[in-house]
Amino acid sequence: MSKKRNIWKAVLIILLVPITIFIVDMIYPIFKFDQKYIQMFLDTLLILIAVTCNFKFWKLKVDLFSTKHIVRQILNILPLLILMLFFRKFSNLGWPKTGWLAFVTILLVGIGEEYVYRGLLIAQLEKVLNSKPFLIVLISSLSFGIIHIGNMLNVTNKWIVVAQMIVAAASGMLYGTLYYETHNLSLVIVFHIIDDLPTFFSKGTATAESLMPQSHVGGFLMITCVLFLICSLVAFLQIKLNRVHFKKRSK
Repeated sequence: MSKKRNIWKAVLIILLVPITIFIVDMIYPIFKFDQKYIQMFLDTLLILIAVTCNFKFWKLKVDLFSTKHIVRQILNILPLLILMLFFRKFSNLGWPKTGWLAFVTILLVGIGEEYVYRGLLIAQLEKVLNSKPFLIVLISSLSFGIIHIGNMLNVTNKWIVVAQMIVAAASGMLYGTLYYETHNLSLVIVFHIIDDLPTFFSKGTATAESLMPQSHVGGFLMITCVLFLICSLVAFLQIKLNRVHFKKRSK
């Protein structure tokens, strides 16, 4: 019974973002605030709900910051750095007129998503899948990728969103492994924010859908699948090389 309860708790954590989106969709027609603040409001509400639920009900241990094993932390950062440099993440970086709003938005997105899908979900999955770290990181990453399915409402070509979900899951494999190996959620949040910078601070306004011809989507989809496999392999090797036994963080 206890294991089944822990599984349902994990499912509820996975659904926190969709639930928060539903709440915002219900609130918006009533208050009708400026749309440019929706993402900021959404992630602020997500953080409040997640922190409150954890304090009142889940009581999961989330490692927000750690200064232990600095060398190991630096070494575990390398895969994320290589990924960002490989994709030239900062080649189109600029500063839009709404720079402060964009910065606050990516800050809240990074804190909210990492607290839920790395901090809470990994801690809860440890109770369900004891001593299976790679599987825990994998489930956390796939859940993180799936929540981006809501973007399908904003595009005509749904396969672009599928590719986006795969890329998010691939990044999630490295985020999850970094958190697992460093016990430092703040570090993961910083990299999530850095990874999102080009999206919010891009000089242009073109979307992935407008930049990519229909004929190229299939090839891009295959590339994202290869990326996910590479990131999964790197995550597996990181976990395997760093320790043999899975160390539980939740009490």
